[in-house]
This record gives sequence, C-alpha cells and structure tokens, in this order.
Amino acid sequence: MYNLILLSIALAVILALAAFLFFYLVRFVDKDEELVIEGLTEQTIIHGPKAAFLPVLRKSIEVRKAVPLGAMEYCVIKNNLTGDKRVEVGPKLVFRKPYDEVLKNKFGLEKRKATSLKSNEYARLVDEQTGEVRVVRGQRGCLVPGPYEKYMDGDKVQAVDLRVFEYVKIQDRETGAIRTERGEQLVFLGPFEVLMEPKKNAIEVDESTAVLVRNKRSGQLSLVTEKMLFVPSNDEEVLEVRQLIKLADYEACIVRDKTGKDIFYFGTNEDQRSFFLPPHSELVALKWSRGRRRERRDLKITKLDLRPMYMSFEFNCRTNDNVELVLEGSFFWEITDLQAMVKFTNDTTGDICNHARSRFIELVSKVTLQEFMLQFNKIAEKVHQNDNSNFYDQRGVKIHSLEVT
Repeated sequence: MYNLILLSIALAVILALAAFLFFYLVRFVDKDEELVIEGLTEQTIIHGPKAAFLPVLRKSIEVRKAVPLGAMEYCVIKNNLTGDKRVEVGPKLVFRKPYDEVLKNKFGLEKRKATSLKSNEYARLVDEQTGEVRVVRGQRGCLVPGPYEKYMDGDKVQAVDLRVFEYVKIQDRETGAIRTERGEQLVFLGPFEVLMEPKKNAIEVDESTAVLVRNKRSGQLSLVTEKMLFVPSNDEEVLEVRQLIKLADYEACIVRDKTGKDIFYFGTNEDQRSFFLPPHSELVALKWSRGRRRERRDLKITKLDLRPMYMSFEFNCRTNDNVELVLEGSFFWEITDLQAMVKFTNDTTGDICNHARSRFIELVSKVTLQEFMLQFNKIAEKVHQNDNSNFYDQRGVKIHSLEVT
C-alpha cells in the first residue's frame, strides 16, 4: 500500500514536470501571429502557423500579431540593428524580422494610406539619402513613397490646367532656365521646377491694344502691334499693355521720346489722330492749378482741349480808400500756340490767374470803392485789353473776355 502511494506521488510529479516543461518550452503560433524570442545574445522571430520549441535559456518571449495591410495601405519598417528601412505594401500580412520595428506616422499610426493620383494630379518625392527627386504623374492608383522619400510639396499636387487663352512661366531651379507653356494643356512641373507666377491670360493684340515687351536676354524693348493672341516667349517680359491713344479734332497731346524731345500730336492731323505710344517714350502730363483761387496744383492734363473755354477765378484786392474786395469772375480763353505754352510754363491756368490778379490789384488800387462800383466792367476790360506786355502771347494763350460777377 505504501509503495502504491509513493508510485502515485512520483507519477504526479512527473506529469506536473512534463506539463511545466511543455508550456515552458512549446508555443503554438497562429497563421497571423509571430513569436518573438529574446535569447541571451540575440533575438529570434518565428512566424506562424507553427508549433515552436523554445530554448530553455532565454530572457523573454512575446506572441504578437502580424501587421495586416489593405490594398491601399503600406508601412515603413526599420531594423534597429542595422538602421536600414524598408517599405511593405499591401495587400499582405507583414511579418517582421529580428530587430524590426514598425515606424509610426505623425498621427501615431503604424499603417499608412497610399496616395491615389487622378489624371490631372502628380507628386514629387525627394529621397533624403541621395537627394534625388522622383516625379510621378497620374493616373496611378497606389503611390507609395520609398523608405527615405518624402513629398516635396507636402502631398499630391494638381497640374496647372491651361485654357486656350492662358499661359504660365516656369523656372528650373537646377539650371535657371525659364520655359513658357500655353494652353490648351495640363502642365506638370519637373523635379526642380517652380511657377514663377500664377497662370495669366494671353493678351489680345488688336487695332486698339498693343504690348510693350522687354527681352530679358538682350535687354531690348519692343512694341508688339501685330494682331494676335500674344504670349511672351521664354525670355520676354510684359511690361505694359498700351491702349491706342485717340485724339478728337480739338485735342492735342505731347509725347517725349527717348532723346528728351517733345513731339506734338494734333487731332486735326490725319496721321496723328490715333497712335500707340512708342517704346522709350512717355506721354507728357502737365500739372495745372485748380480751384477758384488756384490753391491746389494737382490737376494732371495729358490731353489738351484746344477749344475756347471758361475758367472762373476769385481773389482779394483793396481800393484806393482801403476797402478790401473779394472779386469773382471768369475768363473766356483758349490755347493758340501749344509749343509756346509748353516752352514757357507747366501751369498755364495758375499763370493766367496770377497775372490777372496782379493787374486787378494794380488798377483797383487807383480807384475808390464808389468809382469801382460804377466802372468795374471797364476795369475788367483794361486788365487784358490794355495789357501791353506779351505775357499771354509768350504762353501761347488768348484771352477773349474777362468778366467780373
């Protein structure tokens, strides 16, 4: 009886020891799992499905799930022993190798979404190890960056869609070369290319529109007047769109050429009625005084009206008996010699009013208030009719009448 008890105890110990050794030395790994064994000197990974026999001497073991990737998913794996990275692309079940770590993205996720490109989209990826740039154009369903690649533009980019009347200038920062693309088309940028400016409309050059263009290679200016839908070439820059200058029969203007010479255009001359401002030339703007007292000199005139016109005035003067008067009235005047006017003054209206004011002060100071009230119209006539100076003739103007109201 005693021997039977000892035998039972021994059998139980053996079974317990066998069970302990079985669970300590054997692991069953499913088909979507992997067993990580941290040995005394190295790491071992066993991929399922498998019944794995474990070493007796070990630091730790871990059963973990493999990384399942869908059709539009990928992950980046880094080997912590060598530092190398690799990319695994779905659909597949990713089993790691010893010392492998799945890197997480900026959102803390191991699995990353691949990029899908439409026909009007593209992506530029730069390899941070070599500096090489890879350009991928649509259509493409699953775009996955390499292990050391990142998007140059942050993400996929839409191509520049140009209509028939649009164009865009692009510069290659590697070579410095500039190219011009015009519609209709989709424009994809190269590895080192950038848009110099947003897309622009081509310029419709017709009877009333011209384009002033500078060639950046030669530095020369040219005026394009040929009828077309104008798009500048690679080396050209549009400086200004110029409209046709049109003059009525009673109008004139002044053009200053590249030598500084003033050329006078008159609407009465058939070959000068309409023209485009030539390169290196400018339309002269006269700066005249305005206001009844001509206190502000900010009226810019580029087209001069040669018809007779009225101009009002107002100023103070004193009679012989020291009475201060505020005189209001108007000139009826016209420009008779444009060249003489430009030669002698740039403020015609201011000069006329100031001269008349001096004449009024001179004549009114010789009469009393009573005499002025009786003959103010005669005094007004004397201001310009009895003016023996050649002031108005020098300035190319004629005063038809001067009235005090």
